Amino acid sequence: MVISVERMRKSDAYTIEHLVPSKELMYRAATGVYESYKEWEGKRIAIVVGGGNNGGDGYALAGILKKNGISSDVIKVSEKLSEDGKHYCDIAMGMGVGMFSFDVDMDLSKYDVIVDCILGTGFVGDVRGTARDVIEAINKSGAYIISVDIPSGMNGDTGEASLAVVSDLTVSIGFIKQGLVTDAAKKYIKALTNVDIGIVLVGPSGTVLVVQEPRTTRTVPNGPLGEYEMELLSGRPENMEGRLPREVRTYDLLDELGIEYMRTDHEAANTMEACNEIDKILGVIICKNLFLCNRQKTAFYLLMMPGDKKFKTKELSAQINSARLSFAEAEDMLKYLDIEPGSVSIMGLMNDKGHAVKLLIDEDVLEGEFIGCHPCVCTSSLKIRTEDIIKKFLPATGHEYQTVHLVGED
Repeated sequence: MVISVERMRKSDAYTIEHLVPSKELMYRAATGVYESYKEWEGKRIAIVVGGGNNGGDGYALAGILKKNGISSDVIKVSEKLSEDGKHYCDIAMGMGVGMFSFDVDMDLSKYDVIVDCILGTGFVGDVRGTARDVIEAINKSGAYIISVDIPSGMNGDTGEASLAVVSDLTVSIGFIKQGLVTDAAKKYIKALTNVDIGIVLVGPSGTVLVVQEPRTTRTVPNGPLGEYEMELLSGRPENMEGRLPREVRTYDLLDELGIEYMRTDHEAANTMEACNEIDKILGVIICKNLFLCNRQKTAFYLLMMPGDKKFKTKELSAQINSARLSFAEAEDMLKYLDIEPGSVSIMGLMNDKGHAVKLLIDEDVLEGEFIGCHPCVCTSSLKIRTEDIIKKFLPATGHEYQTVHLVGED
């Protein structure tokens, strides 16, 4: 579907307000770019980023590449950062991604692939200053050029530009903007693809026209999740469009192992209060999942405990012989579990191929017939038999667990 920039802006805003956190959408966009190009390995890669959310996509892509063993250099056109951009910039820096500020004397011809994340669809007018210098340098580089969402410098509605990046591949995000398919855009775009990241399409009157999957049955007003509707379903979604790869991999593994599960989809659940509402649909208490590390960051732990228990660091430290425990950083969570804050789950152990994370389970959790958890994203929740987790899932991931006794009292 081809839409205007303004309609895309409204659809994006609606999705963020009602369905998917902006950081999650940014990560989905970067994942879509990563999956749209199949020849990253062995290439010298530069990701050129601006100060807005288009630049944030670039920082997130740098982290995804690094996680997959592929190095890249981030070249900054601006020192400004959007809130979400800063989040992924910090993660990329924590993973050791090289960061450089653009200089007119910088030689971009040494790169095989350049990813253009400078200016987004909201840009109009003439390109000036440093942005103009870097676009000219990109076009002269001889590299394979990938533009994220739109070639920088192009008008998203008309496809016109006084100067724009000439891309070998443009990866449109969400829906194709109408300027990308005009005659004026042809000289800037050699190939065009679009990635669906789960954005809901809003019509000109503000009505919601496209929703990824209907969610009906029970309406809960004025709770931590706002007014929402949820349905308890059996197994994976029928429509997997807009689902993150990490969520899809979770369903794939559970199905491969023959593990039955119930599922409900909901708005982002980032707090235990929100999870309590989801408990009522699942009929099970969702565990509190804490990702911890020691002071030296040489040992990492995933702790599962009842949501109504208080976490006392000293109480746990004594049982696992690890002093000075603290909450691990977001970049470590992404590195070892491929999970974002708010989505921590035992399912993330499937991504811990090096078995760097030790699983700790409070004895009260083990006594329950079912365990509630996220499928590596905070917009869906699962109900799985505890026995299947212990006897099927953990052996498949190669993880063992240690039982702990937590009182949680002052």
